[in-house]
Amino acid sequence: MITDDLCAEFEALLQKAHSSETYVPPAELMVYAVKFLHMKADDIDHTHLWPDDKHARLDLANEFLKKHLAWRLQRLIEELGNERRHNALPMNRDVA
Repeated sequence: MITDDLCAEFEALLQKAHSSETYVPPAELMVYAVKFLHMKADDIDHTHLWPDDKHARLDLANEFLKKHLAWRLQRLIEELGNERRHNALPMNRDVA
């Protein structure tokens, strides 16, 4: 199972590998995902070994990237919400 912790760990790996860049090309992102998932196969699903089939590995990496993207987007939305609340001006209810 792909967890938030696994997504966070992958995000940290990407940040470390691309600390000076904000864009990682999709092909390179897929390579990172495949290597990361292979390394973490036991954490994902103890009953399912890393697939022998290349296409199954790519499908697993693709599914992981979708979940990682959703996880990352949720973090960004939360950060934006926190920033907006922090920067919001107090409402003056006395002004009509």
